Amino acid sequence: MERIREEAGEAYLLFCGAPILASLGLADGLRVGPDVAPYWDNEDRSFWLQDPTGPGLRNALRTTLHRLWLRENVQVDPDVAFFRSRFSLLSLEEMRLQEAMGEITGFKATSDPPSWLSPEERERLWAFLSRDKEVKPLGPYRFRVGEEVLDYAFLL
Repeated sequence: MERIREEAGEAYLLFCGAPILASLGLADGLRVGPDVAPYWDNEDRSFWLQDPTGPGLRNALRTTLHRLWLRENVQVDPDVAFFRSRFSLLSLEEMRLQEAMGEITGFKATSDPPSWLSPEERERLWAFLSRDKEVKPLGPYRFRVGEEVLDYAFLL
């Protein structure tokens, strides 16, 4: 990883699936958890197998929340926010939680194909990518994002 950093020069390096402590000082950003997915949870995996590492928004949020302490050392990537209703099982409230996590971490991205977005969804995406809301921690799991207060404690 040191060699990659040396060769990359000033390029922004986002490490995914890399060991966290070994990446500090080498990576500019770290993906810190499982992939988000256009569904809240894969209950067959999380409940029946007791495996919280699978894709799904719930696991991605929980893992990101527990890795926020890294922000003093590296940019934390919570994965993408979804804005589409097409091929998605997420509610607007669930999508808002990931959108807010992008605001909290300062790492904003989406993987929604533009052709899948309605005009309203495109407008929400554009607003998300173009704004910088003030974020204030109110506790270990509570944040004020703009005028909205979000409490992620229910994920624990």
